[in-house]
Amino acid sequence: MGVAIALKRMPRGLRREFFVEYRRRRRGIIPNLILAVFFPVQLFLLGRWLLGAAFWATLGGLGVWWIIEIFLTPMRVRDYNMSLARSILDNIIGVVI
Repeated sequence: MGVAIALKRMPRGLRREFFVEYRRRRRGIIPNLILAVFFPVQLFLLGRWLLGAAFWATLGGLGVWWIIEIFLTPMRVRDYNMSLARSILDNIIGVVI
């Protein structure tokens, strides 16, 4: 079951609880892009600790990985937010998506 379908079936009070928690914990694309350009710590903020450590250990692939990461960051943020939404739904109503 998708997140949107689960939200439609959810009672109003639980839906409100979901959105409060989701808005509190979600990541924004623009702030993470800014971090990717000026101080690349976005991988750590998105829970990708090993990838972040590899990024810093290789100095951003000597700059190449840094440029590629600017294009990958929006997708990584969307994936993180979708995973977060599924996790919150699972915690609130026990739905496994």
